[in-house]
Amino acid sequence: MNLRLTGLLGLGLLIMSPLMSPAELRPGRHLAHFAKARLQLPGLLEECRALAARKIPYVYGGTSDDGMDCSASVQRLFRNRGISLPRTSEGQANTLARRGQLWRVAAGESELDVFKRLKPGELLFWVKNESPNRVSHVMVFVGMDGKKAKLWGARGTGKTGLSGSGVDFFHYSPGSHKRSRIVAHGAPCP
Repeated sequence: MNLRLTGLLGLGLLIMSPLMSPAELRPGRHLAHFAKARLQLPGLLEECRALAARKIPYVYGGTSDDGMDCSASVQRLFRNRGISLPRTSEGQANTLARRGQLWRVAAGESELDVFKRLKPGELLFWVKNESPNRVSHVMVFVGMDGKKAKLWGARGTGKTGLSGSGVDFFHYSPGSHKRSRIVAHGAPCP
């Protein structure tokens, strides 16, 4: 695996980040992380369902049952599983990069190709097209549901999930977001 210094994700931080080709990312990548993740997955999905059942609304900057944003929901989910993550999506991406657990999406790679190689429990990171150097969103990959990815987390005001709340399960159709794009994914297991 090649390592490359990058000014990743804004704030001028220089971090070590795995740089792998899509072929290197396929079947055998970071298996040690996923051995533990697979053991935790049933409990992780149960925790996702429990948090979705609370009908927590989306509130930008929110960190409680009165309202949460995307990174707070991910932080809480993994904290409940004994995994420490920072408060913001950018901080979470930077932490995974420093741990060697963040993989960037190759230029021109389709979202469907990214989804095909993900393991349930991985985090997905987005940037807005107008701010391409700053991670602005994070969600948990749950699996594929036909041609749509099933994700968990919190989405912006006015977007409700499959059970009707802001912190919930969501279907995501590849290519459906014109103002943002997936730039990285990572394994949050220590």
